[in-house]
Amino acid sequence: MKWLEIAIQVEQREYLREITDYAGPDYEFETRINAFYLLKRLNYLDKKAAANLIDGYLYWNYKVSNAAKEVLVYFYQQNKYKSMIDNAINESQLSLSDKVKVEKMLAGNK
Repeated sequence: MKWLEIAIQVEQREYLREITDYAGPDYEFETRINAFYLLKRLNYLDKKAAANLIDGYLYWNYKVSNAAKEVLVYFYQQNKYKSMIDNAINESQLSLSDKVKVEKMLAGNK
């Protein structure tokens, strides 16, 4: 992760996709958590990263869930990312109860 962070800081932005992938459910929890925090440090969010953070927030492992929540709230407090997160929630295949859970969490952290 540190190598990816350094590469991106020297304008090798093609690695952002790799970090976004690491935040997804195909990777083990420590990798996902590190990717969440790296997205936050880089202040980078795209549709896929938003979906991965929502998935992470709903994940059964509390460490993943708490890290995803922290990063989701961080991005949701920024106007430029708020609508992207709202769209990711609405366009997801989540159950209604999961959508409501995410929306309530975000509304409670304004």
